[in-house]
Amino acid sequence: MDTYYEHPEYRPFFPNALNASHSIEIMDFDGLALLIQMTDEAVESPQRPDKASLLHWLWNTGVDYLEKNDPDERQRMVITEADLENGKLSTPYENLLKEFDGSGY
Repeated sequence: MDTYYEHPEYRPFFPNALNASHSIEIMDFDGLALLIQMTDEAVESPQRPDKASLLHWLWNTGVDYLEKNDPDERQRMVITEADLENGKLSTPYENLLKEFDGSGY
């Protein structure tokens, strides 16, 4: 891995931002590389990964995306219930990317 990523921390996100209740920020030397969020519906879905390791799953998913795509700008990824199947991501990364809104990022 060429880039340093800061260890993830649980951080509740603004409640009106696509109803994202779980999110982590993955940092590189330039600052925020990826904000990865999961909606309440996805977190409560029977299709989600194991709840006890959910934040680690988000971390691994985010780092995998960054390593495979090496984006030039910060990215925001939102995972909904429809993007999960049997504890795995069923939607391609590029379809999960969203614009940053006025949420302070």
